[in-house]
Amino acid sequence: MEGKDLSKGNLLKNMTLLLIPLVLTNILNSIYNIVDGIWVGNLIGEDGVSAITNSFPIIVIIRSLGFGLFTAESVLVAQYYGAKKHEKIKEFMGVIYLLGFIIGIVSVIIMLLTSSIWLNLLNTPTEVFETTRNYLIFYIIGFMFNIILTIIMEGLRAIGNTKIPLVFVAITSILNIFLDPIFIKMGYGVTGTAIATMVSIFIGMIISVIYASKKSNLLKIDLKYLKLKKNYIQDILKIGLPITLEEIFLAIVAIFSVGISNQSGIVGSAAYGIGDRYADTIYVISLSFETMATVTVGQFVGNKKVDEIKNIVKQGLKLLILPCFLILIVTFVVPKQFCRIFVKSDDVIIA
Repeated sequence: MEGKDLSKGNLLKNMTLLLIPLVLTNILNSIYNIVDGIWVGNLIGEDGVSAITNSFPIIVIIRSLGFGLFTAESVLVAQYYGAKKHEKIKEFMGVIYLLGFIIGIVSVIIMLLTSSIWLNLLNTPTEVFETTRNYLIFYIIGFMFNIILTIIMEGLRAIGNTKIPLVFVAITSILNIFLDPIFIKMGYGVTGTAIATMVSIFIGMIISVIYASKKSNLLKIDLKYLKLKKNYIQDILKIGLPITLEEIFLAIVAIFSVGISNQSGIVGSAAYGIGDRYADTIYVISLSFETMATVTVGQFVGNKKVDEIKNIVKQGLKLLILPCFLILIVTFVVPKQFCRIFVKSDDVIIA
């Protein structure tokens, strides 16, 4: 049988084995975002960091369009898997793939047409306006590939397989880390990091599609299941829409925050960007626990073992102790050292 039934065996052990690859996967994701900032900060300087910072709120909006979809997929596939409804998983994945493709295409078109409007709304400094816009264009195209890659990874996680998604992310992260300086030194500047990300994600998507078609009977892209079925769409909206709206609200907050930081010019914008990189690292760790809880609860609900949810929460809190302790140490002991990874400017670090 594909995946792993988390409702069988030692719960804490199952949750730990599910969580570790999740944390590693999300940290790798965070690392290659951080590495983007390191390459840009050291090879280009404050202007480059500022350009990425001004892209961030728009990127959050783009991500939010897919985030609700991915969460709904995790919940529903985990429940179907726990209930041993494998045919429903195949039907549901057909709907998810088709919706993902539509969302990707529509998002790319809308964002390409409105990117200048968003950047004006952010009070993007004139010095980095065009650079930021060019960066966004390639990042947005990469987002379309990322939707399919993420759908496959979330499907694998929902059936208890978190190791293969770790491999996918490792491949894309390593590619991105090596391609960043190559494209920057080829003369593409900050835009080169977006091109590197786009190329890496495209390759990761191709690998994931090949894996799903060869190794997964449940998750492969099957033309006969590519249909927009009303009952599945209603379930997706019920779970995913509130989460999407929540993410959009966070993006609006980010727009105001970046707009305020831009009033201090390049220094303020760069300083905000570095702080955001650290916040993003913390966020992806919390996201790992969220995914672990979603998949575990989903499988137990599917198995009609709702009474065990209290125990899931209890075991999850135990697993939280160590990462919370490590985050506190980094936050209060070495904040300046973290900033110096990106820039050498004392003005930016102090800000």
